[in-house]
Amino acid sequence: MDLRLQDLNQDMRFFGCEKLEKAIEMVSKVISETKEYITSGVNFDSLRTYDNCTFLHCRNVSLLTVMLAQEMGYNGKGLKEIALGALLHDIGKLIVPKSILDKPSSLNEDEYNLMKKHPEYGMKILETYSLSENIRMPIIQHHERLGGTGYPFGLKADEIHPNAQIVAVADVFDALISDRPYRRSLPLGQSIEIIITGKEKDFSQEVVEAFLNLFIL
Repeated sequence: MDLRLQDLNQDMRFFGCEKLEKAIEMVSKVISETKEYITSGVNFDSLRTYDNCTFLHCRNVSLLTVMLAQEMGYNGKGLKEIALGALLHDIGKLIVPKSILDKPSSLNEDEYNLMKKHPEYGMKILETYSLSENIRMPIIQHHERLGGTGYPFGLKADEIHPNAQIVAVADVFDALISDRPYRRSLPLGQSIEIIITGKEKDFSQEVVEAFLNLFIL
């Protein structure tokens, strides 16, 4: 995966070139150091070919996650693990039919229920790899919400791994500021407001505060 600052969404650059360059350096290092995970079953070139939107989203979420985690005091092995968990968080979409991923309108109930299985599909793809809990939890729990409204398990508050709580915010924010088959990207200010509104209901207060601290205001 060739990570370059100029390829990023304009809204991502609002975080500042220095922060993004450091995140790019970290994510690139994680990729190069964990080639044992990037094999035939977990191949980001395959993900790019299958669904480029998901590929770019995984890249962006990993970059956002690194910046958030650093703001919250992560470093060393812990930072590398959460970076990899974020990079792999949507790998399960390799099993979701393209007709669902690319649908230009809202999903029906059956399609949505199938889409909601992608965290479990991700764990299935990765089951033969010796991944630590710090890597696995963002993959299976990134759609869990503090109030228990998330999926796949409806976990609440401290039942959700801290790494998954960080990736959840990065995941939602990148989805909001990016074009999707069913809608255009939302304005930056509206996207930030959605994250703020979700504080303590959907997202950890600590993570949201770290998120806000990243912006150049």
